[in-house]
Amino acid sequence: MQTTRSRPITAEEMEITMRREMLGWLGAVHFTIEPIPEANGLFAVLRCSDTVRLRSGPLVPELKFLVTSPCVLWPRYQVALDEEFAESLDLVAPDDAALLAIVTPRDPLERTTVNLFSPIIVNRHTGAADQFVPATAESDVGWQVRTPMPLPVAGGEPEGGPDADAHP
Repeated sequence: MQTTRSRPITAEEMEITMRREMLGWLGAVHFTIEPIPEANGLFAVLRCSDTVRLRSGPLVPELKFLVTSPCVLWPRYQVALDEEFAESLDLVAPDDAALLAIVTPRDPLERTTVNLFSPIIVNRHTGAADQFVPATAESDVGWQVRTPMPLPVAGGEPEGGPDADAHP
């Protein structure tokens, strides 16, 4: 199933349940998507309500991620979900899927990256979710784990204009 463009994150808080632990985070299954009002639908916090440990053992006191709807910043961003993955989340139509990409904020801001290679796919009707990892390499799909974040310029548009896109 080819996903379609996802709408910006503007809804009220939404509970989501991963169908398996989030990659690298033992116990991370239950999350709340909390839109950031000042971000005008561009960013949200994905907050875990479970007790979580790193794979190496240490407890994580409060697991949360900054996420974005990647189609807002990369208008041509799409993901080809295999049939088994789509069925596991009860996705019937492409618009059933909401796409979230984890943002890794860095200082300076120019070093901030977004994981476009393995987005979190959410069934927008049920809250069922999973992180989709393609069975191919970054170079095959054209999206990277550490995609540079397009930076706004005077006028509010990302560098390169409204169609700024890191996809080849």
